[in-house]
Amino acid sequence: MPKKSAPERPKQSGDLRADLARLQTTLNHVEKSLSQQVRWKPVMLRSFLNGMLSVLGALAAVAIVVPILVWFLRGVQWPPLIDAFVQRMIIQIDERQRLPERQTPPAGSSSSSVPTIHDF
Repeated sequence: MPKKSAPERPKQSGDLRADLARLQTTLNHVEKSLSQQVRWKPVMLRSFLNGMLSVLGALAAVAIVVPILVWFLRGVQWPPLIDAFVQRMIIQIDERQRLPERQTPPAGSSSSSVPTIHDF
């Protein structure tokens, strides 16, 4: 069995103090960079705006895609089996797009301008 040789020693730098000074400078730079990145107010504001714009984009996409989809589904001649299903789907989409009509409050109750969950 061959003998294991001793691990090589790392090459020693000529000037240990210069290496330590460079290491300290690098660590200070890393610490400064990290402290600038962990400011929570700009991060929270950016995250909030990102979420709001994402929702707005999704709503706009739905507002554009659903009417185009309904228009397309109405214009295609479907086979009889599929036609009934597509017609039911179009009716459901149309019903859900309509705004619910507000109910009048019963006589004797106080009417407020703030809608409640029962108004819908």
